[in-house]
Amino acid sequence: MDDTKLTCGEQSHRAWPILRFVLLYARMDWLSGWLLPGMTVFGPWAFGTAESWSALTMDIASYVLGALLIAKLLIRFLLGCKPARWSPSPKSNMVKSTAILAALTLLLLGYTIISVLNVRADYDPVRLTMACREYFQWLPHSYHRTATGRALCDSVAWAFVVWALRDWLGGWIRRKRVAPNLPWIMRNHGICRLG
Repeated sequence: MDDTKLTCGEQSHRAWPILRFVLLYARMDWLSGWLLPGMTVFGPWAFGTAESWSALTMDIASYVLGALLIAKLLIRFLLGCKPARWSPSPKSNMVKSTAILAALTLLLLGYTIISVLNVRADYDPVRLTMACREYFQWLPHSYHRTATGRALCDSVAWAFVVWALRDWLGGWIRRKRVAPNLPWIMRNHGICRLG
């Protein structure tokens, strides 16, 4: 074998382990591509994810999407694999809107984490009482740590879905097929998770 460079930037004598990760990346991207529309269709049919079992199903699917996203990012950055992707120019509005989306995601998650940690009172559903605690008044706070913790889990799941969708749509091959349906996908999924 010669020492030509692969797509991943590694030498050919290391091609077999790298090829495994490239194929794994392709499978994970394929699975993300099936999970996202599947969640979009399942959400309204599962009573709008208002029932506990359907919300749990959507949360599990969201966390699977998050795990797939993290694994794809690790393959992309640790191995230097750069799959063919649609990437806008640095001066485009897409880069600015992605930065705004990242800031809003971090703001939402940070606000919820602070609310979980800065509890003003703990609600006891058995006694129907609230036990007051010391807290920082100038920070976001909560009156029910358990419910706020569930809201944090839902917020993390929502963030995983948004960023997995953004990553999956970045694949330039699929962009041409999905772009006309993007408003429909985002509208249906947003209604299901926010409802």
